[in-house]
Amino acid sequence: MEVSWLVLAAIFLAAHAQNNRNDGPRFLSRGHSFRTVVGDTLLLPCQVQNLGSLVLLWRRGPAVLTAASLMVTRDERFRLVDGYNLQITDVGPQDAGDYVCQISDRVARDQVHTVEVLVPPSVRASPESRHAAARRGGAAVLECRAAGNPVPTVTWHKLVVTGNIAGLCVLDTSLGPGSGTIATCKAYTVEVLVPPSVRASPESRHAAARRGGAAVLECRAAGNPVPTVTWHKLNDTNTRLGEGPQLQLSRLERGHSGRYACTVDNGVGAPLVAEFQLQVLYPPEITVERSWVHTGEGFRAELLCTVLADPPAEVTWYQNSFPLSASERVTMSARGNNHTLLIANVQPEDFGNYSCVADNSLGRARQHVEVSGRPGPARFTSAPLARSHTRYVLAFAVDSYPPLDELRLLYRQLAINESFQQPGRWHDVVIPAPSPAGSLTHRVTHELRGLEPGAVYEAIVQAKNRYGWNEVSDIFQFHTLGGTHTAHADELTPMFSSTSRKQIKSILFALYTLLPFFF
Repeated sequence: MEVSWLVLAAIFLAAHAQNNRNDGPRFLSRGHSFRTVVGDTLLLPCQVQNLGSLVLLWRRGPAVLTAASLMVTRDERFRLVDGYNLQITDVGPQDAGDYVCQISDRVARDQVHTVEVLVPPSVRASPESRHAAARRGGAAVLECRAAGNPVPTVTWHKLVVTGNIAGLCVLDTSLGPGSGTIATCKAYTVEVLVPPSVRASPESRHAAARRGGAAVLECRAAGNPVPTVTWHKLNDTNTRLGEGPQLQLSRLERGHSGRYACTVDNGVGAPLVAEFQLQVLYPPEITVERSWVHTGEGFRAELLCTVLADPPAEVTWYQNSFPLSASERVTMSARGNNHTLLIANVQPEDFGNYSCVADNSLGRARQHVEVSGRPGPARFTSAPLARSHTRYVLAFAVDSYPPLDELRLLYRQLAINESFQQPGRWHDVVIPAPSPAGSLTHRVTHELRGLEPGAVYEAIVQAKNRYGWNEVSDIFQFHTLGGTHTAHADELTPMFSSTSRKQIKSILFALYTLLPFFF
């Protein structure tokens, strides 16, 4: 480096001496301001007349770029063209500034060129993903940090794209005709998160359809993201029924009635719930607690029927096809679906057939209840296994408000082998009426003798009071002891009986009709 300065000094002194002998040099070119774009090639003119032996220098600030035809700078982009014109290739932002073409004489005449390097705009976007999300009512910030020369201006535009907002920043450097450049930020998508909303159909949130028909409940949801719609029946278990904007119910039954709900959720805010009431319309259905009500004179009788209907039914009580009216002894009440007819201080005319009749716009239903003073069915209380080989003590109980007038027992042996059973003939026994029990329940015992050892028998009982005969009891089977093995009660298996209740009634009818002719 010291050698270079010595060379420059020697050249300068020689030029100074020569300048004393000739006319002074002058510049033919003029200083100028240049605007060039990054990457271009720039030519800075420096034309001098009568330079003689003087040395022409190119400087940029304190740095010497050339001296005469000697390139001092090591930057290969700089070179002298056509004499002392300085050419810069691949201009960069760092090349901006003042360039001085200087004649090395005492006057130190300079020609200055000012270079402005125009840099196209660049941008750094935030967020880098170009996607921003914010809740409705909140705020969102989009950022475009721009660089360039001249300093770019940033303008924003809103583009509507399928419900979202797209932001577009445009950078303009105004470089002039032919050299202007516009840089564009890639579009931002601003996703506005919208809590769910719902439009229910029917708007009243109430739907009605007949049994066997169909019903459609609808929840049209809106929001961003798109909400999901789930359906439940609001019962003890909140049964999930499915997803989607519609809930379709077909072949409706009474059990479909109730409350339904659609839940609309998209993760923004609290889920939205819309409730519906579904009403399944059907004609009345009646069930009675007891179809036969046992009572006595001076006592009370309570008849209960349960009515299900939608629309609600009007319930009327009848006695022997005549509508009943409330009186001092007759009370009619309703509690929910339960309808009660209460008869106090029962009189003989109160016995008979009653009807619970329900009517609504879709139909009518009727159930019958008999109020009777006849004895209740006999209930066997004896063990099924006899304590003897040939005898058995039969025990049973009968409910009757008045005293019993007569008891009739029918029994027979079931002849059983490995392949079939052949029942024997019925034995008809009239049991003396027991003494008044002083209570509703009359307990009776009767011993059967002359039975076959190890045999199976079946028996039925019927009782009579002053109001008539009761219904035939259920068939009761019992076993006599036999052989060396004594069975226990839990080892006995009831045998199949081929005799039905209808056949038993026929037998009893024949007995009651024919026996008087023999006695």
